[in-house]
Amino acid sequence: MDCTVVICTHNRAPILADTLAGLARVAVPPGGVELVLVDNASSDATAEVWRRHSNRFPFPVRYVYEERLGLSHARNRGIAEASGSVVAFLDDDAVPERDYVVGLLSVYERFPDAGCVGGRVILRWPDPPPAWWRPELDHHLSAIDLGDGIHHLRHPQCPVGANISFRRDLFGAGIAFDPTLGRVGKKLWGGEEAALCLEVERRGLATYYAPDSVVRHLAETSRANLSYLYRKSVLHGRSAARLERGHFDFEYRLRRATTFAVQGLVMALTARSVRQHCDWRYRMGYLWQTLAEAWS
Repeated sequence: MDCTVVICTHNRAPILADTLAGLARVAVPPGGVELVLVDNASSDATAEVWRRHSNRFPFPVRYVYEERLGLSHARNRGIAEASGSVVAFLDDDAVPERDYVVGLLSVYERFPDAGCVGGRVILRWPDPPPAWWRPELDHHLSAIDLGDGIHHLRHPQCPVGANISFRRDLFGAGIAFDPTLGRVGKKLWGGEEAALCLEVERRGLATYYAPDSVVRHLAETSRANLSYLYRKSVLHGRSAARLERGHFDFEYRLRRATTFAVQGLVMALTARSVRQHCDWRYRMGYLWQTLAEAWS
């Protein structure tokens, strides 16, 4: 199999350099690999960083500019530019290890029903995290580590966007990343990967976790603060309600929102840890979005 790696970036030129340097060192699978860098309306030195690194790759590379701001717009542009049978999405602040691509493709080759495969994401801290930080919070910064075995994932569990891939032939006929979901600039919406994983399930295919595909995701200390975590938790709860609207009936979503309302109230009254405070805010975000849509 061959693979197109898509990196979408917006105004993160200094960070992007490490990602490009790491990708240039990955093992090339027998079928080949290419890189498509999607510059999503950057106004910094992104193009210059690309020029400095573009001749260092042992495989084909391309740069494209997407003027519509938003991660989903950028990813859809990457899909349109891709030629590989698998399209892998790598965050612009994630440095891949040598078997990053090979680890993804090996799962597609082993499991013919694989429509989506995502790998392991380990945090790399440039500075020590705050004293109150606990490993149970790592997933808020896009970490995922399910051990050394291959796992079949089902909704609501899915790979994280820092290291996720799909069969390219899944896209088309209206199937794409939803621009109403996903990050837009500094707005912390999410859920676009989970929505596509639901489409994978709807088509009778499966989502898998690939332990041998590893990237090291930058854990910025600017995000290791309570304001960021709490705001993100609310928006990800709202995003979950948004994506489920297109895949589940209102009765299911109302039942889930009612459960979340009870759980969230109890958690809000009893929360002691940062994780618990994040959990009840997530549930309140889900409830908020479900009720807003019901009344609109």
